[in-house]
Amino acid sequence: MDTKRFGRFAVRWLGFGVGVAAAAYGTYVGVAWYRYGHVRYATRSEEADPLLDQFMPAYEAAKDYHMRVAAPAEITLSTARAMDLRQSRIVRAIFRSRELILGGEPQQGILPRGLVAQTKALGWGMLAEIPGREIVMGAVTHAWAANVVFRALPPDEFAAGLAHLQELCEATGA
Repeated sequence: MDTKRFGRFAVRWLGFGVGVAAAAYGTYVGVAWYRYGHVRYATRSEEADPLLDQFMPAYEAAKDYHMRVAAPAEITLSTARAMDLRQSRIVRAIFRSRELILGGEPQQGILPRGLVAQTKALGWGMLAEIPGREIVMGAVTHAWAANVVFRALPPDEFAAGLAHLQELCEATGA
C-alpha cells in the first residue's frame, strides 16, 4: 500500500469516526432537549428529605449519596460548615474553566472561610435549618450569564417561585 493510498484510507476512517461521534452527540443533545422539564424523579421514602422537599418537591435530576460517618451529627455539620471549597484544585479548575468558556471575569474580593459563610457572601440565603443537623441554602440566578450574580430570596418566596416556575414549564410543555 503506497503512502497516498494509505493517506486516503486514514482520512476516510477519520471522517467516519468524526461523523459517528457527531451523530452520537447530536442524539444525546436531542434527547436531553426533548426530556428537559418533563423528567420527574419521585423520591423514595428512605431518600425523602422533608426539609429540602418544602422548597423543591420535584426534581428534574436527582442523585443522592449516603455515607455513614462515625461522628455525631453536630460535629459532622460543623466540619462541613468550616470547609473551604477554594482549597480544592478541582473546584478552582471548574470555576476557572467556566470563566474562560463564558468570558467571565475572575471573582474579585476575599471570601470568608467556611462553606456557609462563602455561599452567603456570594449571595445565597439560608432557606431552612435544623440546628446541628441540616441546612438548606438557595439562590436565584441566570446561570448562563458570564458573570453570575446570586440573589437570595426569603424562604416563602423561594418555594412559591419554584412552584410557579414548575407550573409554567408544565403549561408551556417546556
